[in-house]
Amino acid sequence: MVVILLLASNSNRWLSASGVPIESNRREPLPDFDFPQLNRGHWRLRDHRGDIVLLDFWATWCPPCREETPGLVHLSQHLPSNDIVVVGISMDENQSAITAFVRAFHVPYPVLLPPSGSALPGSVESLPTSLLLDRQSRVAHSYVGAVSEAVFSRDIEQLRGESRLASVASTNR
Repeated sequence: MVVILLLASNSNRWLSASGVPIESNRREPLPDFDFPQLNRGHWRLRDHRGDIVLLDFWATWCPPCREETPGLVHLSQHLPSNDIVVVGISMDENQSAITAFVRAFHVPYPVLLPPSGSALPGSVESLPTSLLLDRQSRVAHSYVGAVSEAVFSRDIEQLRGESRLASVASTNR
């Protein structure tokens, strides 16, 4: 089943049919954001330009999020390079529930706590929703619903391949 999010605002144009790759020349950059991390500091998208970033919007009370989390944990621990980043964005308001979830699932990646009223999480209509960003912080894939580790791995490898092709093309100029 393909789920399409219908969005009224142009700022949400980066959401597309779930899992369908967005062609490189049609990708839109995700607006920069700076969110507090669970227990420490801030996480800024601009600090990860040049990385492939997987953003996962989730909540502790969401059964599909619980289903998806072990794959994200495994993926984040076994990524083939240090330029691929997994980040969780919690849609919960109860920080103790988030902390308990992170401990129970042994989540090693950053978990962000967006301030209420933030535009980015405010545009998410279903949980989990994940965005896979290319090295220019443009949305290459958006996913609605639980996604398997294998699908994320395949799509990350596809983006890594694009990066290699771009590198070879620029070397040959």
